[in-house]
Amino acid sequence: MMRFVLAVLICFAARLPARGETAPSADEPASVRFEEAYKLLTAADTARDEHFAARARELYRCALETYQGLAERYPEWQPGVVKFRIAYCASQIEALKDETPAPGPDGTGGKEPAGDETVRTRALRLLKNGQADEAHALLLEALKADPANTALRLLTGIAQCRAGRFEEAIETAEQVLAEDPGQAAAHLVRATACFGAGRVDEARRGMRKAIELDPVLHEAHFDLAQVILFAQPENVDEARREYERALDLGAPPEPEIESRLSQ
Repeated sequence: MMRFVLAVLICFAARLPARGETAPSADEPASVRFEEAYKLLTAADTARDEHFAARARELYRCALETYQGLAERYPEWQPGVVKFRIAYCASQIEALKDETPAPGPDGTGGKEPAGDETVRTRALRLLKNGQADEAHALLLEALKADPANTALRLLTGIAQCRAGRFEEAIETAEQVLAEDPGQAAAHLVRATACFGAGRVDEARRGMRKAIELDPVLHEAHFDLAQVILFAQPENVDEARREYERALDLGAPPEPEIESRLSQ
């Protein structure tokens, strides 16, 4: 079951704010969420036009989830525009589904953005390919030049989780939380690392804290459902509520979890 938690966390990493940006909190206005979604959508269009299909699909998916969360939390805020963009993102994901980009000089296909985003893109690609140690080394090198970069620090924690270095990931997330206790993403990374380290109760508390700080963070609901199923005694009804909430917020269904919930 841990593999599903890590897979969700890697997808979540693609939405971490870049250098100089701040992740919107659950209390911030709809306009902040809307702007976040628009940035993702614009970046996705650019990646598509530059024939970087894999990155375009990921960005469209992230934009889609952000718009779906916006529609859920603020249903009266520009509903026509939000509905149109949800449909647009879904159509682009479908259109890019079978597209194979021409390989670039590094074998990835198309161009990659410059600067910090290049490091993040490369690290995410390595993580998705199961090359956690390589991603970790890349991120540590990048942090030497920019040690205060929260997005890279949290992505480093995710790479540490993927590599099975759970205690290191806990320490990485705790360093971020020491500076910003309201950082929902850091609570989620720490909770995931605690789950991997066998500290199930801490993992459950951490995921609930992430949800408290950002109720539309579907990854936290999704992962909490799995942690509840893993705990003894398991609470299937509570796990089902969290899983269904994750789906409502845009998480993709997971047949193995649904099988567990139907028993």
